[in-house]
Amino acid sequence: GRLVPLDYQTLPDEKWHNEAESFRQMGYDAISFDDFKEQSYDYIVIHYPYDRNNIVTRLTPEECTDCLKQYGQIVYIPYHGNIAGPEWKRFFTTPGCTGSDVVVLGSDNDVKWFREVNPDYSGTIILSKRPLKVEAAKYHEADPMPEEFTVLAHPITLVLGTLHTFTRNPAERIAKHRNALQKLMQEEGSIIYRPHPLVRDAIAVMQPNYLSQYDAMMSDFRERVIVDESPFLSRAMRAADRMVCDPSSVTRTWEGTGKPCEVME
Repeated sequence: GRLVPLDYQTLPDEKWHNEAESFRQMGYDAISFDDFKEQSYDYIVIHYPYDRNNIVTRLTPEECTDCLKQYGQIVYIPYHGNIAGPEWKRFFTTPGCTGSDVVVLGSDNDVKWFREVNPDYSGTIILSKRPLKVEAAKYHEADPMPEEFTVLAHPITLVLGTLHTFTRNPAERIAKHRNALQKLMQEEGSIIYRPHPLVRDAIAVMQPNYLSQYDAMMSDFRERVIVDESPFLSRAMRAADRMVCDPSSVTRTWEGTGKPCEVME
């Protein structure tokens, strides 16, 4: 297989990004989209289903599902794992999902809800034996320990925020995260704080009045704990002994580690 990190734009600042070099530093053989276009493929696996229909990020037109189809069949594996309930069925109406030739789902309920919103879907639905997010943790459990985390005192607590919670009620979530870190700093060990990679951009678009409060929180955290802003969640998960997080599909990935988890409702 060939790994192709796509160009994407964050809409608040209109900047374009590509994470190919970060993947190469982690040992992956990442190629450019130009190199990708020189061949055809049996299958092209995607996990970002929005194409250009997103208020926080978007792809270039030639990287969207309808254009990718000229190079091979599209297999969509949802990045979010299983949806939490039927109220999240909107994830199954996105262009990359409805336009895929194959969609991989992780539960009978997901299949049922997918069919409800896509009754005319003519592609193939694959039901995995267990959630793919759990499999991801198993895949990375033997990764070498990131060097910057080897000096941290144990137990190491990983604290995670999510996009949905911070954009739904920023003031409440900022207070919860401040309180959580204050409590953890009174205990033995170390703390790794990892914000969702797009949370600041999402707040800038959806809750701009709270952006200064969020920035102040992050500035404070950077002075007090380790803040992990790398593209790879697996690194922090490998190092941590336990996790404290917002309600999130990341809990399914953490499930695969077998380590304790506390959810901040």
